Amino acid sequence: MSRLTHIFSSVLGIDESKVTPGLSPQNTSSWDSLNAIILVTEIEKAFGISFTYDEVMAVGDFADVIKLVRSKGEDTDS
Repeated sequence: MSRLTHIFSSVLGIDESKVTPGLSPQNTSSWDSLNAIILVTEIEKAFGISFTYDEVMAVGDFADVIKLVRSKGEDTDS
């Protein structure tokens, strides 16, 4: 399981198998505004990176998060 998958599973309280590229706030009730902030904080901490407001607001689903973390030069597969 990747670090991103673990973070999403833990913060959102869902099984790792449900963390797929299409996972989004629209199809996951626990991905609310508070958990969105927690997700950003945990991802930044885990990868030692930071996001701008615009980057965070452009995220629509888990696939977007993968792309965003990779754009910062981080390996999302570990």
